[in-house]
Amino acid sequence: MHLFRMRLIFALIASVTLVSVASTYFDVLAHRHVLREDLERRTKWMGVAAFEGGNGRVGARDL
Repeated sequence: MHLFRMRLIFALIASVTLVSVASTYFDVLAHRHVLREDLERRTKWMGVAAFEGGNGRVGARDL
């Protein structure tokens, strides 16, 4: 009976740990996706603002 309790406790601890790790992993993936979209949006905005700030002209010396 003692071995059964120990196996049950171990299984419970292992399953809670596994669910916690999986939940954290998917939360990080979702957060990275949001951050990547925000970075792309801000980069496009900065590019447009820089392009318009130069009156849309890019010369050879600017490169």
